[in-house]
Amino acid sequence: MAAILKSYKLPRAVLAFHLFQVIILWLVGVLPTWWLSRDLKLTLYLALILFILGAIIFFIAYLEYYYFSLEVGPDSFTVRSGVIVKNMKTIAFKSIQSIDVSYDPLIQVFGLVVVRVWSSSPQQFNLNSGDSRNHPEFSFYLTKAEAGALKQEAASR
Repeated sequence: MAAILKSYKLPRAVLAFHLFQVIILWLVGVLPTWWLSRDLKLTLYLALILFILGAIIFFIAYLEYYYFSLEVGPDSFTVRSGVIVKNMKTIAFKSIQSIDVSYDPLIQVFGLVVVRVWSSSPQQFNLNSGDSRNHPEFSFYLTKAEAGALKQEAASR
């Protein structure tokens, strides 16, 4: 096993972002029902159902947060993820085509950026199924500082 120079976990702001998404979806489901029907019983049933679904979605997001790690080695980096099906991808720095950092306004509120890693892997191109769009090797959230450090680390190798 190669030496690990630096290890990253997802920032806690990722959990705050997912909780924000669940709360917004809950409000979008409950408030129009109350506004249009003025039926308290119907609104409470819907609120309870959406609360349970939101709790399940947030629990899954927490497990994904907990089981994600990124380890930078001397000549490659490894991403470990997955809740039920564990995934481990190792990409050599020499096969990385680019590391894109996206500054989406909504996630910038939480101090996050989306990092997409593109490599020379043929699995990124899905030409056989009729879908000709390119897909990154993987993407994840990091803070701006961590994303800059990771991009600098990949560029220096």
